[in-house]
Amino acid sequence: MKANWNDNEIKQLFEIVEKNKRNNLSTLQSFKDYSTLSNRNAFSIRNFYYQYVRFLNKNPQIANKLGIDLSKHSVQSFDHFSEQDKTELKKQIENLTGKGFSVRNACEKLANGNIKEMLRIQNKYRSLSAKPKQAKVIPFPEQRTQKNKLSDEDIKSLFMGLVKLVKENEKASLQNDLKLLASKQEQQKRKELVLLEQKQIEIEMLKKEIAELTDKNKKLNEILANYRINFVKNSPINTNNWLFCNFVV
Repeated sequence: MKANWNDNEIKQLFEIVEKNKRNNLSTLQSFKDYSTLSNRNAFSIRNFYYQYVRFLNKNPQIANKLGIDLSKHSVQSFDHFSEQDKTELKKQIENLTGKGFSVRNACEKLANGNIKEMLRIQNKYRSLSAKPKQAKVIPFPEQRTQKNKLSDEDIKSLFMGLVKLVKENEKASLQNDLKLLASKQEQQKRKELVLLEQKQIEIEMLKKEIAELTDKNKKLNEILANYRINFVKNSPINTNNWLFCNFVV
């Protein structure tokens, strides 16, 4: 979940956010301040911050361990891209693609490796980069007066125009159906990715618990070893005690 962030960096970021809030400065300013200190991308910092606040809300024991007061941090603005966010997002992705990144890799970098957020950023960038489609205009014959009625050629041209219009409508309808199908598949993929992300978080938590248990077990073994040594040192030296100590060990 923490990607390349260590505990000290996380605490420093959250302290800057709290300090700026006390001074009535925006959270966005906090991301810019930490970007200057850490040389990290401000948009990546923003994504990590909101992801980690959500993670801490589900794991308050970690927030307590880091000394983070969750009442001073929220994710209310995370699901909404402001106009400034959109401009910054487009600028950051185009900057990365200019350095040789693919759009997908650029989005993954800005999302700090979070699959769900990467898809969200990628979809937003595509919508920002999409060119508006121009409506096709089919030329029709000019209006005629009763004295100047439509000729057979004009009627034929009008009929062919109508046929073309019907075909265009059918094509547009088919495209909409395909988009709807693709949208449903994308929603299913997102659900699966969300589940995968949750499993990844659970695995990281289990790894951490296993490491803590291993450390505790190591310390207990050291205590037990010291106890055995002290027991042997403090016991009278005779054959019976020597046999007893070897039996205990």
